[in-house]
Amino acid sequence: FTLPAIEIPWWNTKTHKMEIARIAEQTISAVVRVGSDATKIQALSVDTSAPVSSVPVKNEGEDIDNFQQQNTLWFWLAVFFACGWLGTLVYFWLRKAKPPKKESLPASSEKLLAADKKLKQACASSDSGMAKDALLQWGRAQFNQSSLAKIAEQCDELLRDEILLLNAALYSDKAGGWKGAALCLAFQKNKSANAEKSRPLDPLQPLFKI
Repeated sequence: FTLPAIEIPWWNTKTHKMEIARIAEQTISAVVRVGSDATKIQALSVDTSAPVSSVPVKNEGEDIDNFQQQNTLWFWLAVFFACGWLGTLVYFWLRKAKPPKKESLPASSEKLLAADKKLKQACASSDSGMAKDALLQWGRAQFNQSSLAKIAEQCDELLRDEILLLNAALYSDKAGGWKGAALCLAFQKNKSANAEKSRPLDPLQPLFKI
């Protein structure tokens, strides 16, 4: 009887390469004793002429070392992924707990707000000089203009007239009698009208008009 060759792949932990242990093909002969039942075998002789190939075969000690190294590798991989998962949780928790950063306004918007506040104060105290400074600050930020006359040209009719009245009062002997309530009201109306114009229109009409 011919027994086929056997090949067993294994991993060499010393060379870090895959190797194959081979047992060459072997032939055995069965001899039946004369006069006995044919199913009773007298002896088995093994043909040992075929050598066993010796790509290194791992022994029991190597099995244990390989098993321990695999366990160590899986242990550190588990620790690594657990740390990564924990770090991700901490990151999202800190991100959620951190208060949202307030977005800073552009420099031009800050100047407009400052000018608006200053103009309200000037109008409340009827201070024509402060009102002029506030309007010039607002005009430079809004229209890039540096004179009251040029700024008035960029405004609606009501605010334009009030700015021109302020400009006239500044160069007359009655500057102290100027009152700022009308200018403040005109300024607020002009700002509201500009805000309405800059608001984007909804391109889609409602399906059901009410």
